[in-house]
Amino acid sequence: MAALGRKGQKLLRPVALIGFMGAGKSLVGRGLAEALGARFEDLDDRVATEQQQSIGELFAVGESAFRAAEMAALRRLMRERPGIWALGGGTPCTAEARTVLIQAGCLVVWLQADWPVLLERVTGHGRPLWSNGSAAARQLWEARRGAYEAAAHWVVDGAPPAAVVAAGLAERLREAGYVD
Repeated sequence: MAALGRKGQKLLRPVALIGFMGAGKSLVGRGLAEALGARFEDLDDRVATEQQQSIGELFAVGESAFRAAEMAALRRLMRERPGIWALGGGTPCTAEARTVLIQAGCLVVWLQADWPVLLERVTGHGRPLWSNGSAAARQLWEARRGAYEAAAHWVVDGAPPAAVVAAGLAERLREAGYVD
């Protein structure tokens, strides 16, 4: 388990975790925020709360409507004090979102995991974009990898347990001067 944040620590810039469904963005994000004494927020949860609908319900209306709500929520989130943000799997796949992240001075960390790890983690969890089956999801994963690479400042192995990834990332952020 990640160590509790050190008293008086302050995150100096926002940190956005990106990656495909099942990469561990939310679990790692919560552990990382705890380790640094920082605020954590999951962008999908924020969108669902703001829109008063589940992500599945929003996708049922149409992905473009969901993405518009997601972009508005991302813009608002980036204006808030620095924290650890878990972005949706498709968030960094648009130039507009990548620009918002850059303008906010956000450190973008790609939690990269190989397909078998992702498949094991998401099978049977009712993810909206998973509804077309694993072959379609794998194509989407392959299509998004270039966007993740383009957006990321750091690439971190997301395959180990979330607590291990969070502890390692917390130490790396401290060593790199992202924590005061």
